[in-house]
Amino acid sequence: MIDISYIVTACQRPDFLACCLFSLRCQTHAQFEVIVTNNGQTDAHRQASRDVLQVLGDARFRLLEGSWRHCYYASEDAALLASGRYLCFPSDDSYYVPFFAEKMLAAGSAARAQIVLCEQVYSRWEQPHYTILPVAAAVDHVDKTGFLINRTWFAGFPDKEGGVTSDGQMIEDAVRRGAKVAKVDEVLCVHN
Repeated sequence: MIDISYIVTACQRPDFLACCLFSLRCQTHAQFEVIVTNNGQTDAHRQASRDVLQVLGDARFRLLEGSWRHCYYASEDAALLASGRYLCFPSDDSYYVPFFAEKMLAAGSAARAQIVLCEQVYSRWEQPHYTILPVAAAVDHVDKTGFLINRTWFAGFPDKEGGVTSDGQMIEDAVRRGAKVAKVDEVLCVHN
């Protein structure tokens, strides 16, 4: 049984992608799959993503070929193919502590939750320092890299036209429909 489907957005940064995928490979909870969406427009980028996956040599990791649509659309395409109970949406510049899945799944199971949030270290390129994003009530600060959502509660990313989306809005919509939320008050991932 696959517990988590990680849908990783690859954006022409194979070195970052390799680090992200290695952090997923090192998870202490091994019941997962990884679907990489290849959002590069060039053959060279698609080949670089293939090369990263080949070096990993792990059958749980696969590339969604032809997924060069905008990252949110490509993530939705991959979600349709996912077989995990929960979905997680890392960007290629996201990194996870080895017990990310273990802690998130435990919190979700204990609370019988459809959405599980965690704290994360977050950096915007224009900021000179890293910031810890707390698992606060303010979902404006939720980033798609720091939560799990039950696959049956995933209805897509809202307002994704032009690349603008609100991951917090997606969670709010699911909660309005009755999804229960659990929180892990620990930093379990880093997102640049």
